[in-house]
Amino acid sequence: MISSRSSTLVESALSSADGWPEAVRAAFVRQAESCRDLGSPFMGGLMDMLARGSLPEGALKTLIAEWPGDPSTRGDVLPLRLAGALHRLVIDGKVPDLAACYPPQATEFDAVCLAPALKVAISAHESFLCDYLKLPPQTNEVRRSSMVMAGLLEISNAVGKPLSLLEIGSSAGFNLYPDLYRHEMGGLVAGDPASPLVLAPEWHGSQPRATTVTIAERRGCDRNPLDPTRAEDVVRLKSYTWPDQLDRMTRLETALALVGNAALHIAQADALDWLSDELARPAPQRCRVVYHSIVLQYLVPADRERFAEIMVAAGARANEDSPLAWLSIEADGRSPGCAVTLTAWPDGTRRTLARADFHGRWIRWGEA
Repeated sequence: MISSRSSTLVESALSSADGWPEAVRAAFVRQAESCRDLGSPFMGGLMDMLARGSLPEGALKTLIAEWPGDPSTRGDVLPLRLAGALHRLVIDGKVPDLAACYPPQATEFDAVCLAPALKVAISAHESFLCDYLKLPPQTNEVRRSSMVMAGLLEISNAVGKPLSLLEIGSSAGFNLYPDLYRHEMGGLVAGDPASPLVLAPEWHGSQPRATTVTIAERRGCDRNPLDPTRAEDVVRLKSYTWPDQLDRMTRLETALALVGNAALHIAQADALDWLSDELARPAPQRCRVVYHSIVLQYLVPADRERFAEIMVAAGARANEDSPLAWLSIEADGRSPGCAVTLTAWPDGTRRTLARADFHGRWIRWGEA
């Protein structure tokens, strides 16, 4: 909970300068609400504090105030860029005063503790923080793999063929390996039943039909792929995991070990160019599955349209021998959560399989 001590102390501890432009303030306010909805009261409090208080004068404050994109869009996610940068300083042990205000050392959000610690941390590490803001967050939430696995069960039941997985926005590749984890789906167990990583979302509705999912190959791309065996990339992934959600950090560490042992190479490439090339390759007696989870928000509208055109064109070339499936796990402007949709060719039918929590805490199968 937020400390009851005066918020005046918080603001004076930061800076006496004016606050953010309205677009920036609104982005932090919106993110605060989202963080609380996703079960992170610490992040909600931090976003609230950053929304109403000013940062110390300097390059970081100027960069945020004059952000070249739209800080309120999901694609820019400016508040989470800043939160990840600050968390990285904590993880690296560079800011002990700030770490004392962060979980697990702190058991509740305390704005009066955070305000002066933030000021000191920003003043000492401003250049590092500015550099960290250049890249969007990469949470690579492994619990979304249960949505992927459920979709693969549906596809396998329909086509009865080995699957060739093609994922855009793969990050470290966690969701390219849904078969490495044990998925508990309202009574149905899929994936590796003996896996050390158990994903058991709160399940509502019926279950996908049980079947064998045979993965013949898997490929992925990302503009900034992260290597689960590289220390710098591991810490970056951890920095975007919210500090009061220790269960997510534990799952992340387990997934890093599993996927690191698999040693799959993620291509560094533009998603649309990469996908066009991949879909141009023949895939006889296989069903290619193109999928993505919380990726489209990072594409500009023109690229989202081109992506859809690429899929429709590839679908027109699909046949019973070489079918194509498009599994999408994306925000659709509705609440709660995101939509899990499946489009299948050669017939081109599209249906909504489920609604799901953005972090995979729950799945409502069969709900549009």
